[in-house]
Amino acid sequence: MVPGLIKAGDAFPLEFALKINHVFFHGGNPDWATMLVSQNIDGYLRRFLTTLDFNYSPAVFSEEEIAEYVRVNSIPGSIRAGFQWYAAGLREDTINLANATHKLSIPVAAYGGASFLGDIRPYWQTVAEQVEGGSVAQCGHFIPEEQPGFVIDTALKFFAPLAGT
Repeated sequence: MVPGLIKAGDAFPLEFALKINHVFFHGGNPDWATMLVSQNIDGYLRRFLTTLDFNYSPAVFSEEEIAEYVRVNSIPGSIRAGFQWYAAGLREDTINLANATHKLSIPVAAYGGASFLGDIRPYWQTVAEQVEGGSVAQCGHFIPEEQPGFVIDTALKFFAPLAGT
């Protein structure tokens, strides 16, 4: 995640907007998006889970995994709740980011998939003093699913200093 897409009032780079176009569809009008997506949840989710728009490889997710994503997102209210999360990001995070007056003093680990957003540290460096991270090779949007070993190893290393507290 990035800490808000942009500060309210700032220009939004077109290249970035096109890369994350789903954010505007999901969050721009969540009820409309819900109505449209609910007609074919399998097809909609399959696009996210099997295309190179979001993934390093179209073979990241098995048919069984895709079926589970479809199952949980078919529960009444599930898709709408997810889209409301995007709406909050568009409507509230941009304002909160613009009003932020102090940077986070806690360490932040920020990684992006090389095939999706790449190194997301620059977004976090605007709001946090200590940012480590980079770009995860052979990975797209779904880092925990695409590179679970990397996520586990990185989390264990990042949180190791807390083990003594």
